[in-house]
Amino acid sequence: MRKLLNKIFDFLSSIMLTIFVLSAVTGFIVLQICGQKIQSLFKDLEWLKAVASIDFFHSTAFVLLLMVFCVNLLACCVQHLRRTIALFNGAKDQPEDTLFDKLPVVQTVTAADFESASEKVSGAFAAFFRK
Repeated sequence: MRKLLNKIFDFLSSIMLTIFVLSAVTGFIVLQICGQKIQSLFKDLEWLKAVASIDFFHSTAFVLLLMVFCVNLLACCVQHLRRTIALFNGAKDQPEDTLFDKLPVVQTVTAADFESASEKVSGAFAAFFRK
């Protein structure tokens, strides 16, 4: 029973479900907004006329897609919240004070005026990103 619930939760929190729901909603929105133009391009497709004439925003399919999207969003939030809580519980509360003292000094910039400091900083960044 636990494995089945985990599979259902994994499906509900999957990116594939999100992509499917968002692409279905986007497709129907495009058909709803551009229905006349699409019908003039593809005159031989009868199902296109039927789909374009439906008021999709007040249909049961749209409400179901929104509900599935809300459940998917909630499941993704719960899944990531579990990971975040586990990360914070395993980490130290605050970094040590000596942490920054242990870091090596890579480049020291001292200058009397702003222009020479700006040139030194630009040169340091250019040398770093050339690597």
